[in-house]
Amino acid sequence: MKTKRIFLTGFMAAGKSTLGKALANTLGWEFVDLDILIEQKTNKKVSEIFNTYGEKYFRNLEKNVLEELIKKNKIVIALGGGAYCNDESSSLINKSGLVIYIKTPPEIVFKRLRFKKDRPVLLDENGQIPPGKILYDKIMSLYNERDKYYSKAQITIESGKKSFGKLVDYLVKELKTKY
Repeated sequence: MKTKRIFLTGFMAAGKSTLGKALANTLGWEFVDLDILIEQKTNKKVSEIFNTYGEKYFRNLEKNVLEELIKKNKIVIALGGGAYCNDESSSLINKSGLVIYIKTPPEIVFKRLRFKKDRPVLLDENGQIPPGKILYDKIMSLYNERDKYYSKAQITIESGKKSFGKLVDYLVKELKTKY
């Protein structure tokens, strides 16, 4: 396999971290969740960084941490939901490795996120989770906006229909034969 770095992209709650850990384990590679690494480096939750400093600051921080990570080989990196939608970061990612889009139906994303308060871009102006239909519409709007970026990935896999084990098996086979 020629690929030295794999980046997993997709919407919030797509399963990037879960699939990433399993894929890295199967390949014998290191796994890093970009958001968790940022939280460890700053001693702040992503939501806290967003609320205190804003999205622009967070995206710059995200890009800086990515620049450190791409110096490593044999690594699977789960990106945050918006990382690949940032032009500077996506350019860096595309030059540095293989991008896999984990495409998860919005209905499944909604079910996974409907009680989560740690997704700042989905909260209302009072920092609360909006009621059902409003939250779903917000997810759909953001999902449709981001999908055009995610779709630029070299590999797209559909999640939510197959087990993560089957998805990992499929990816490993793809990686060994094509990348």
